[in-house]
Order: sequence, then C-alpha cells, then structure tokens
Amino acid sequence: MDAALISLFDGRLVPNEPDRKYLTSVIFPNLVPLEPGRVLFVGCRSYTKPYEAFFQDSEYWTLEIDPIHAKWGSKNHKTGDVRHADSLFAPGYFDLVFLNGVLGFGVDADDDQDMTFAALHRIMRPGAILLVGWNEGRCSDPLTRPTLGAAFRHQALCGMPARKGFAASTHVYDLFRAVGGSPSRADQLCGASAGPALRG
Repeated sequence: MDAALISLFDGRLVPNEPDRKYLTSVIFPNLVPLEPGRVLFVGCRSYTKPYEAFFQDSEYWTLEIDPIHAKWGSKNHKTGDVRHADSLFAPGYFDLVFLNGVLGFGVDADDDQDMTFAALHRIMRPGAILLVGWNEGRCSDPLTRPTLGAAFRHQALCGMPARKGFAASTHVYDLFRAVGGSPSRADQLCGASAGPALRG
C-alpha cells in the first residue's frame, strides 16, 4: 500500500475509533490486492469519501438512502434503500460489498436485516466477499439471521479472522463469502494466486 495513500487516513480524515482504523489499516490493504472488479460501499459520510482512493483500479460504487449525503458518494453513486439493492443493480454485479455502520443505524429490525442480506446476495457474484460491520446492542447479531446463513459462508479470509471485535468499542466486523459458486472458484478468492480472481 502506498505510504502517501495511507497518510490520507490518519488525523482529521478518519474518526479515531479503533474499528475505523482497522478498516483502513487492515481490511482494505488485505482486500485491495485481490483486484475486485466491482466494489460497493453502503453508506456515505464525510469520512467515507476517501475510501474510494483505495479502490482506484476497481469500479467503485456507493449507495446511500439519504440524498443529503450523496455529496460524499463516489463518482458512481446511487441513492436508494439497501434493502432493495437488487432493484438498483444487476444480478451478480459485485465482487466485494461493504455493509459497515448500517445495521442498527437504519436497518434495525430482524426482518430488515433479512431483506438486506437477500438483496445483497442477489447482486453479488458467487464467491464474492461481504464485510458486515455492526454494533452490539443496536441490532441482533447478524449470525443469528437465517437469511444470512443461507446466502453467505462466515469464514476467515485473506489472513483476517471471520469475526473481529474491539475491547474499547461495541463494533464488530464479520467476513463472509457468497455461496453459489463452484468450490474451485470459491477457493481461489483468498488463495496465494488470488490477485485477479475477483475481477469479472
């Protein structure tokens, strides 16, 4: 990872929470080398705007329900409800999806979680990676949702644990891979030669 790019994310551009630092210093650097062809980041705020720079070689999209925050979206942006993402994007379109800070902050009820996971699965390629970031106490644990379990496999990826929590925060990250692809393709995604595997 370019040192100049990393420097964009310290100081004022990124909140000081340990989960946000983990996102930019661990998760992004581990997933960028997979060269995902199409990436979706759900939710836009001022501090998410620079994230696009990490994925400058990908087709990077943002999705945000509130039009007032569209100014923080990427050049490829849609305003809409993630629960109905499958009405906004083509089936099997994305290789990598970030759903961070949305559960419990708009997508709250269990039924809303189920709708969200089902819609995301429909717009993701088989074997695509889903990162879910959520806060304990604000919503049900996503792992308890049957829709998520049916559509995605919870697992460690690219040297990162399947679940990562923080002592000083209620935030939790969970990593998943969309089911539905052949085992050979799925096993490529985070293997030693996984560089081009996510590019469609």
